[in-house]
Amino acid sequence: MKILVKANIDGEVIRCTGTIDIHWKNEHQVYVSWTIFSPATTIVSKSENFKYKGTIESSTELINKIIERILKYRLGRKKIFEEVAIFEK
Repeated sequence: MKILVKANIDGEVIRCTGTIDIHWKNEHQVYVSWTIFSPATTIVSKSENFKYKGTIESSTELINKIIERILKYRLGRKKIFEEVAIFEK
């Protein structure tokens, strides 16, 4: 799926685009990769195994958890992403 992201890097606000790919999912974990890039360069490309307690009821709930994780991502001890929105599924 494609996403739109607002990043704040060194005080400069950059409008970025990106993708979220869910590679596999089972009862208690999901393997996800996400890439965010500006018009000039790739900002972050990350693959991660998400573990969660209980079950995730819907794909919307899963996507919301992934977006929360993106918003908490730090680059050089600073959170750089301010907003994430789904652009296209």
